[in-house]
Amino acid sequence: MSERTFNTALGLPLARKALRVLRNAGIYAPAMVTLEHQHLAKRYVVRGLEAGGAIPDLGRYVTFAGPDGERIAYLHPVESIAVNGLHAVVIAPVLVRVDMLRKGRTYEVLITEHKPGESENGSRPELESTILFRGIHGRVELDLAGKDKAQAGSDYLLRPKTAAVAVATSEPARAALVEAVQELQISAPRIETSSEGHGFEVDVPEMASALSTGSQEE
Repeated sequence: MSERTFNTALGLPLARKALRVLRNAGIYAPAMVTLEHQHLAKRYVVRGLEAGGAIPDLGRYVTFAGPDGERIAYLHPVESIAVNGLHAVVIAPVLVRVDMLRKGRTYEVLITEHKPGESENGSRPELESTILFRGIHGRVELDLAGKDKAQAGSDYLLRPKTAAVAVATSEPARAALVEAVQELQISAPRIETSSEGHGFEVDVPEMASALSTGSQEE
């Protein structure tokens, strides 16, 4: 598929053979984002699905962040029969999507921003998608399925705090529950182009390593 013509909202432009290999490996990670209307809030938002999984030599991971790269909370988790599949639903006025494919230690990555376009006369706006970064044939020197497995992380999205706190009925329970859902103090991943202009390096492996875990720990 031509890099110039692929639909950015669908994620990485993968050949049918690549999609078939992922499917045969039991890895289900749809990257498509959609524009949705929230009737009570009277606004349009972007909806995506965090998903992914891996086997030792292959993996794909799709996750989301805020417009400045900050970690955001998902709307609700998705219970799936298969391990290497859907993780959570995320909705926000603006989403930055990170879509990564791993073959061995070689990675393809696409980082895009998605938001509603301008609305004229109350009509439904178009979904605006912008490519922020495209990494081709990058490499992460970590054996996340082998000797570096201890560095493999969990999903990038945060638990929704308000929903968890709302179910607490007593002060001790409330304190314990709030403490249980505190945000993790980690640095944000830094992704840079290589000197050739088309590779990438991940300075902190949380997002890349999540691709190799094959499951999420709630």
